[in-house]
Amino acid sequence: MDIIAASAKAADENGTLSEDGLAIVRQSGLLELVIPESFGGGGGSALCAATALRRLAAADGALALALNMHLFSVAMMVEHWRLHRDFSWLLLEAVASQQRLVASAFAEPGLNGDVGRSRCTAKRRPDGFAVTGIKTPCSLVQRCDLVCLQFETSSEDGGRELHIALIPSGIDGTSVTPSWDSIAMRATESHSLVLRDCLVPKRLVFYSGPAGAADTPLFKRSLTWFCLGVAAVYSGIASAALAEVRRDAGDALAVGSGRYASEATEVAIGGELAQLLGLDAMIRDLARLLDGEDAADAAMVTALAVKDAAAQACRGIVGKCMALIGAKSLSGQHVMSRLFRDAQAAIFHPPGTLASQRIAGRALLGRSFELGLSSS
Repeated sequence: MDIIAASAKAADENGTLSEDGLAIVRQSGLLELVIPESFGGGGGSALCAATALRRLAAADGALALALNMHLFSVAMMVEHWRLHRDFSWLLLEAVASQQRLVASAFAEPGLNGDVGRSRCTAKRRPDGFAVTGIKTPCSLVQRCDLVCLQFETSSEDGGRELHIALIPSGIDGTSVTPSWDSIAMRATESHSLVLRDCLVPKRLVFYSGPAGAADTPLFKRSLTWFCLGVAAVYSGIASAALAEVRRDAGDALAVGSGRYASEATEVAIGGELAQLLGLDAMIRDLARLLDGEDAADAAMVTALAVKDAAAQACRGIVGKCMALIGAKSLSGQHVMSRLFRDAQAAIFHPPGTLASQRIAGRALLGRSFELGLSSS
């Protein structure tokens, strides 16, 4: 992790994914962690995945967030296979055996995080679908080996049908437009994927169903995986901030300033640590719930709450840590500057707080729901 942490600063400054960090991740087994062992994967649990993401985020939050998008797509395919036991195991085996990096191309302008719909339209072809549209932001899109994406077609009854496929990156009809210039999570390379009559073979489509049908076990459990990973990433960022306070305190005491000797400061640090420990307990409980069976509704509602709690806790903890370290933490050269900026991105991962509360309320009342709500 020391190498990853050391390269995170330059990656943030350049707005590019950490080369050293990605190389280490490829060798670590994280890419295939949650794929069943029978398909060449690590057979890791949701708890294992959350633990790995948290540790990675403590060294490089942007890299961890980008890798969470990979894990989200892979976990969706795993959940689909467990529900249907179909040919999709071949796709999982390919990811595991070849250590393929997957970009999640589900975000689109105007969708507000609804992975159950798409503005990418497709014309049916004898051998597949010709897809046109744009996916943005799309983390890892310039580095990935494969792209997991959704698109819509008109169904025979006049409705809309959603399809999810796993395609090779760089195939004909796709191009990448550099578009990611964010103040936070700069090193995720979340650029735009443009599709123009991109032929998606039928054999690479692993899901087809009614568009907007988010109230299904697949989408509920997939959303839970996403929220779990997001919460773990921001917990890792908060832990890095507390570790920086500890280092700074050690430096201050070493030169005899006595700056960290006050009880008030000890109380402040202890309070932030207690908040982080509480968040980590929530994340572990959510992971264990996801690792259980037939818990799609309970896990999803819990996941929405945990993701929101992580967003609030991370921003608060990092902000308090900056205050404890002092004005020097405002310097662009100080690690806290990056941690503070990255923490602000926590509130933008859909579904947002209001949407999460409405989804949870409808689920508990036994009512159907959609994910296409504002993230504000």
